[in-house]
Amino acid sequence: MKESLFVPLAGEQLTSLRICYERERQVVTFQSAREWTQGEVDWSSYQRSFTYEDPLSPDPCCLGSRETEELFNRYGLQGYLHQVAELIRAGGHQGIECFYEQGRDIRFISHMHSNTLGINNGYHAIRAGGIRRHHPEAREMEVIIDGLNTLQQTFPSAAAK
Repeated sequence: MKESLFVPLAGEQLTSLRICYERERQVVTFQSAREWTQGEVDWSSYQRSFTYEDPLSPDPCCLGSRETEELFNRYGLQGYLHQVAELIRAGGHQGIECFYEQGRDIRFISHMHSNTLGINNGYHAIRAGGIRRHHPEAREMEVIIDGLNTLQQTFPSAAAK
């Protein structure tokens, strides 16, 4: 089986996965969810007829850390999930978010280093970074590492904290 964070998402009709690391408590948490109905969202209408706050599925669901780990275990990918989490923890990153649109086979990974600079604004929205595209056949772990390394270049002193 291909090692990918998206395999359990596809298998369970889920749309997102979050791996978060809380530096203060040194705790990694997982969350997977169905936030929209696969293949039924007209994404070109974003910010006109809906925003990120709108429910986009008549059957949303959210799995916490234990359920997400059990899900990855059922697919034989719990070790891979923990390998990614360890990369995030070792680099002192805030986490990654994975989004999957099965109808178009679109996979998107957002790497988050820190929201510390934005902690006092209403949306914690101060971010730095960029967008990279990788060949669809690129190894997912290389894509994740590339994104985390980009964060290290953006926030070089943060890993020492």
